Amino acid sequence: MPQLKLLAEKLRANPGSPREPYHKPDIFVLRDLSAKGLSKSNQTLALGKFGLIPGDTLTFNTIEDGIADVYGARLFSKVGYQLLPVNNTQADLVLVVEEARPSTGKFALHFDTERGAGLILNYTARNVLGNGSRLLMSADIAEAPRARLNYYQYLDAKSKHWLFVQGYF
Repeated sequence: MPQLKLLAEKLRANPGSPREPYHKPDIFVLRDLSAKGLSKSNQTLALGKFGLIPGDTLTFNTIEDGIADVYGARLFSKVGYQLLPVNNTQADLVLVVEEARPSTGKFALHFDTERGAGLILNYTARNVLGNGSRLLMSADIAEAPRARLNYYQYLDAKSKHWLFVQGYF
């Protein structure tokens, strides 16, 4: 305790020069947009889904909306960003993305009064039939069997148009 009191007295005697706090602006102009952690096949899709281009106004709301759109493509397991201010009016933005596995398989056991006991199988594959695509196959092997197949494909670089085909048995 005596050492702490001595340190406190020294700090009071020489407080240093006051600094003006840095206030970062809430609005920037986007100077450059890039991504890391992506394969070439998904880079164009992610940047297009983000929806902003250099020269656009960048706010934290537009960043969050863009992140939600990229994550909503369901091709990525994590989506974040780094905002790198260049000056008081401009900033570079780097999307930090972790791609989802190219394919996943899942299963579950179930029992209910409508279908009885059964086994649900699911297989999802990404970028198999083209970049920005997802193929999902699901089957319920039970007393009343059922199956579902769906295919989702982005058609343009900005990811604003897509094809969705689904079938049930």
